[in-house]
Amino acid sequence: MKKPWVAFLCNFLLAGAGFAYLGKWMWAVADLFVTLLIGLILYRLVPDQFTWLTAAIPACNGLLAMNMTKLWNSRLPKTQPTT
Repeated sequence: MKKPWVAFLCNFLLAGAGFAYLGKWMWAVADLFVTLLIGLILYRLVPDQFTWLTAAIPACNGLLAMNMTKLWNSRLPKTQPTT
C-alpha cells in the first residue's frame, strides 16, 4: 500500500514523479508531458498571471496523484491479519 502524501509530494516537486512512485510509468510520462504542455500554453496566453499559476499547477498535479493513490489503494485486495 502506497502513501498518498508521498505521491503528492513527489508529484508537486516534479510532474509525473508521484505516478512513478506508484509504478504507473505510462501515467508518469503522460502527466509530465501534459503538465509541460499546459504550462507552456498558459505562459503564452497569460504571462502576467503566470507567477501564481506556477504554484497552482504543481498543487493540482500533486492532488491528482494523491487522489489516484487513494483510489488505487482502495482497489487493493484486503488482507486478513494472521493470529
